[in-house]
Amino acid sequence: MTTLTRLSTDTDTRARWRVALLGLTGESLSTVTAAVTDAGGQVTVEAPARLDSLSLVANPASDVIVLQPSRTAGPRPDLLPFAESGRPLVLFTHNTSRTLLNVAARSGVAAFLVAPLQPAQLAPTLDLAVARFSDREVLRQKLADRKVIERAKGRLMSVARLSEDDAFRWLRTRAMQTRSTLANVAHIVLGVGPDGTQAAAGASATPRAGRGPGAHARAPGP
Repeated sequence: MTTLTRLSTDTDTRARWRVALLGLTGESLSTVTAAVTDAGGQVTVEAPARLDSLSLVANPASDVIVLQPSRTAGPRPDLLPFAESGRPLVLFTHNTSRTLLNVAARSGVAAFLVAPLQPAQLAPTLDLAVARFSDREVLRQKLADRKVIERAKGRLMSVARLSEDDAFRWLRTRAMQTRSTLANVAHIVLGVGPDGTQAAAGASATPRAGRGPGAHARAPGP
């Protein structure tokens, strides 16, 4: 069994990308490592294509994962855990079958590198993967913020007996007063942190019942 290997504990923050290579061996590993280095990147992790290798991706920090699925994984490898690691996943494989493409699309794979690697393909592929992943994360955060704002509006309408418009105006006013975002104010109103954990509501979490959006506020009951 191959031992997990952390290649670099001193990551270069100036590198174009910090890359984790999972499952690459032999000539493929050498070729991809050289291409990453030549393009101004840094290989931070080299490890087998196993789930326990993901523990190495966060420390040292990696910006993107290049994964070569194990031959034993078959035509439908489980890519989802790698794609949900919080970093863009680039698949490195000679297999371009429709079956694998469908699995990759459903799992959220950001890009493909076809083996054997043409070094000139690496830089634009990794740049595109990182950019697409960043855009997707921004969209995901916006959707999450919208949901929490809607929930906070509902709480204000229930607890403070505000109309929907007044509830939104109150959130917006509080955000301006506290130099915060609507989403942060909404989290305070709901008494939860951005990570979903329970948090105590602030002293000015909601307005008093029946008072307008500019009024002082108090914390809601449980």
